[in-house]
Amino acid sequence: MKKRVTTGILAAIMTLSMNITSFASGWQQDQTGWWWQRENGTYPTNCWEWIDGNGDGTAECYYFNSSGYMLENTVAPDGYTVNASGAWTVNGVVQTKNIATKTAAQNTTGIYGTYKNPYDEIITLSNENGTLILRYYEEKGNEIEELYSEMEKLNDTTYLSTIYDAVIIQFTSDTTFEFYDGMIYTKQN
Repeated sequence: MKKRVTTGILAAIMTLSMNITSFASGWQQDQTGWWWQRENGTYPTNCWEWIDGNGDGTAECYYFNSSGYMLENTVAPDGYTVNASGAWTVNGVVQTKNIATKTAAQNTTGIYGTYKNPYDEIITLSNENGTLILRYYEEKGNEIEELYSEMEKLNDTTYLSTIYDAVIIQFTSDTTFEFYDGMIYTKQN
């Protein structure tokens, strides 16, 4: 009986002490103002950022101050004007930019597959429901650990993890990319 009570108490303590962080990208607001939270929990500061907040394929440009708050109805430090909604305007006209949806899977069918580095470590790129998914397989003792991330297309050759800040892959050819750590991966037939 004592063992069950002790086990129950330990399980409760472990459950309460676990810190699970979940981030949702999008506009956030508090008493100070609005900011844009990225999927990885970061937010832009001291910069302009193109944001398609409603997912319609058209982004507006917003300026965020040093605390990460969007400027509204004022002039940004570089002299450009933002309206009451925070969008960059020129002569009262909101500036927009057509963008692809945030997933990298569109027009990237040639990159899907299995890639290996010189040490036979494997990365796979796949399309799952229109999203480019990177899976990295790492040997941990007698087990293989799988790291997973959705990838966001930055440009024609570069993709950024939406989960891990520094994880970038950059294609150097149609069948080769450089991983964020400098390791070269080559597509397998």
